[in-house]
Amino acid sequence: MKHRNQFWVAGLAVLALVLVGCQQTSTKSHATSSSSQTTESSQSSVKKAESAASASSSSNTTAATMKNYQVPASEKQKSTYVKSGLLTIPGEFSYDKAGTKLTLKKKQATNRKTTSTGLTYQMVSTKVITNNAKTKQAKQMAEQAFNIATIPNPYQTIQLNFKISNQLDQAVRTDGINKVVFNGTNTASGASGLSDSSAGQTIQAHQTRTFHAMILTGTADTTVSKLAIHFSGSFSASGAKRASAPKTLTVTLR
Repeated sequence: MKHRNQFWVAGLAVLALVLVGCQQTSTKSHATSSSSQTTESSQSSVKKAESAASASSSSNTTAATMKNYQVPASEKQKSTYVKSGLLTIPGEFSYDKAGTKLTLKKKQATNRKTTSTGLTYQMVSTKVITNNAKTKQAKQMAEQAFNIATIPNPYQTIQLNFKISNQLDQAVRTDGINKVVFNGTNTASGASGLSDSSAGQTIQAHQTRTFHAMILTGTADTTVSKLAIHFSGSFSASGAKRASAPKTLTVTLR
């Protein structure tokens, strides 16, 4: 199995310090107390994804010693500034720990689905985010997380929120998203331009899990009208193939 989330995993040490937003995840096989814990984890995960529009990535040492970026007072006074929680209305903005300004450009709900043997992949929403790294460190961390030598600044990312449901009587593992082709010609993958929280994750029998991925689409003024999302198939715990990849899921951005 591929290890496409190496930078994402490192970045969690930094992103765990970011304030939590809201997102639910559905798990049929868990009791109420366990479900509550899962929801809390998902809430944190989604806020991390939004902050990962800056694609923060660093060593644990850097994460432990990094000082919070001090948001200018003039920015805090703006009505569209969001100190904590998710960006929900276009024009709202926040800052991450490293010093990247994240501005929501566009948000869109969707229910597009694709299936493989025993698995259903469902897109939940997309967010187009403009990112402006205010510090050298913030820019470097984004370059590391997306595995890009030099990232434009400001730059644009698209956050993908999706669910994977396992209808089988056994647990499976997934490599998540293999690649995302946008506008028919540009590709983001784990090798460059994609950070995916679902890569290498286990989905228990009859369980639905919510994941997110970030793709780097280029400069802040890049127009993206269509996404072709190529998910992976499923594997056993030992890495043996269980199901082939589903058909490509296409999302049109309005």
